[in-house]
Amino acid sequence: MAKETDYSALVYELTNIDSVEGVVVWRLGELPVSNWKKDKYSHATAGMLSALTGNLEKGVEDLGLGNIDQLWWQSESFQCVGFRVSDLQILVVASRASTVAELRTEVASRVDSVWPVLHND
Repeated sequence: MAKETDYSALVYELTNIDSVEGVVVWRLGELPVSNWKKDKYSHATAGMLSALTGNLEKGVEDLGLGNIDQLWWQSESFQCVGFRVSDLQILVVASRASTVAELRTEVASRVDSVWPVLHND
C-alpha cells in the first residue's frame, strides 16, 4: 500500500499541470489526498468529491452497466476528469477552457512518471 507521501508526489505532479485547479487521489477504503491552487476549497471538498464518485460508480455497477474507468463532468466554472488506474482513483479538476484530450494525455504522462513510487511497498 502506498504511503501518503507517495500520493502527495502524484498530487503535486498533477496540480502542476497549467490548467488544473485541484486534484483528489485515493484508494478504496483510504482517505483522499488533495491539493487546490486556490485556498477557498477545504479538505472537505476532497471527501465529498470522492464520496460522490464512489456513489456514482456503485450505482452504475448495481444497474449492471459495468465499471466506470473514466468519467467527465462540467460545471459553469470547471470540468473534472476522473480516472481509475489499477486500484487508484484520480479526479482532476481543471478550468473549462482546458482541452479534455490534452488533459487526459498530460495526466497519463504524470501518472506514468510516479507509478514506480506508488508501487514501491
